[in-house]
Amino acid sequence: MLPKNVKFINKNIITDKLPSKKFDFIVSLHLIEHLSVSDVPVFFERARKMLKKNGILFVLTPRPSYEFYNDPTHIRPYNKESLKRFFNMANFTKFNTFDNDEFNFPFNKIMNSMKVCFGFGIK
Repeated sequence: MLPKNVKFINKNIITDKLPSKKFDFIVSLHLIEHLSVSDVPVFFERARKMLKKNGILFVLTPRPSYEFYNDPTHIRPYNKESLKRFFNMANFTKFNTFDNDEFNFPFNKIMNSMKVCFGFGIK
């Protein structure tokens, strides 16, 4: 059960009309690798515009691997350097990237066997 002040909005950040209010935290789990190459910068820019000052964008994407290429819906893999470039292009003032073995987070038991790349951007 979620705290009363936590609400999830399920929208297509590329194509849907988005709420005009600002958010403290935006989560993107295993999304950008499914977007067209031209939509990825749009995703980062629209997410930044939806964040409050000091809001956080959390991006999780799998690292390139044999398993990555077995999913026909994956368009392109992204690594830490490419995530940094996207955060930078979208004018995030602070950002950092991690591999799953560098960063301990609550989903660790679930994600432990996956090879993933994380990005945090702060507006």
